[in-house]
Amino acid sequence: DGLITNEPAQSVQVTAGEQIGKVGATGNVFPSGEAGAHIHFMVVNDKNGDGNFNDNIPDGITDPFGWQSESIDPWPNFFFNYSGKNRFGNLSFYLFKKNLENLNATLTSNGGVFNNGRYTVKAPQEITSQNLNLQIKSSPIVNITSSLVSVGSTIDMTARDSFGNLVTFFPQFFEILVDLKIMDLSRFKTSTLQFYSSSDGITWTPINTEVDLGNKKAKTSVNHLTHFALIGERIDITAPITTAELEGIGGQADWFKSDVNLVLNAKDNEEGLGVDYTLFKINNGDWEVYENPVPLDEGNYHIEFYSVDNDENIEGLKTKDFDFKIDKTVPKASINSDTQYIWEPNGKMVDVKIDGYSSDENLLKTNLIIDDEYDIFDKTEAVSSDYYGIIQLEAKRDGSDIDGRLYIIKIVAEDLAGNITEKQINVIVPHDQRD
Repeated sequence: DGLITNEPAQSVQVTAGEQIGKVGATGNVFPSGEAGAHIHFMVVNDKNGDGNFNDNIPDGITDPFGWQSESIDPWPNFFFNYSGKNRFGNLSFYLFKKNLENLNATLTSNGGVFNNGRYTVKAPQEITSQNLNLQIKSSPIVNITSSLVSVGSTIDMTARDSFGNLVTFFPQFFEILVDLKIMDLSRFKTSTLQFYSSSDGITWTPINTEVDLGNKKAKTSVNHLTHFALIGERIDITAPITTAELEGIGGQADWFKSDVNLVLNAKDNEEGLGVDYTLFKINNGDWEVYENPVPLDEGNYHIEFYSVDNDENIEGLKTKDFDFKIDKTVPKASINSDTQYIWEPNGKMVDVKIDGYSSDENLLKTNLIIDDEYDIFDKTEAVSSDYYGIIQLEAKRDGSDIDGRLYIIKIVAEDLAGNITEKQINVIVPHDQRD
């Protein structure tokens, strides 16, 4: 709601700083690998300045993250033919408001203190006999294993002499400090925090580290420059488990006699950080965030769903199929007898004629039930929906039974959804024949 556009493949012109989307889980997001909540957008440069961006697709498409390399941006020299025209790629521009936290400074024999975001590098005097170009470049989060992950971004440090040659080792030690006050440690076992170094970004080696949780600082000392990361062991490496069920008052098999809701229950492991969100898709619809039970009409449903916890552990995609019917209409039923009184109470068995009727489009069963006040001739039997028969009742009652012996005779009709209708008549063996 309120975004620039929600129409696929629709071109809309925006001005600098205007919101183009919200990172969320309302699109087609699939739980595979590093996939997660994301937005899709394209940045096009009006290369010929005619105000028409469409005639600069695809050769005007721009990487808005810029060309993050010391080598020359190759795209302006990339030649290709598209729609019968010879074209060249476009220069990469860094278009985000917040600059990358990279540092380019001169390291002299006096040493110095160099800051790059949350990292501080301290170089002592006489660490070098020549002026060096020191670069401290912010680098992405690294995952050594599924449980060992960097706490925030990492840094890649290089030093070059005046001829451009790399200087890797030094006679004295640098001190690298990281400020933990601005870092989220809630997902890490703080006792495992340790600096690691890597020359290739693949193989990582732990380094002696001092962690001061009271002052929220961690530091290490090194005499070489390479890629450094503060690594911690994650508290939660297990994805949530989600189940899908139908909520309603059920009857036989897949029948319900009430409104039906789809209920998704997500649960994180006992030591986990809790469930962040659950996504679901019904049939061929869009992915949605599950917040409350989802009302469903009767029919066939293919449900896809998964959950993500607060440490971005993504559950594997699950599916479940439902096929159910809803029937809220109770059956029709009636019952009659040829008498309401049995006289005289001589202890003989007396024939009572009963006719009963039941009907429903989804009728499951019809029962004839005899409920004897004295619990002697209680009986339940299945009968046809159009019932006619003779039952025998005892013409007897206790002498102290002032209101007489009561027989309750019922026709009970039940449909597949569990809707029940009861109709009854009373047959009495009275105490006497007075009103």
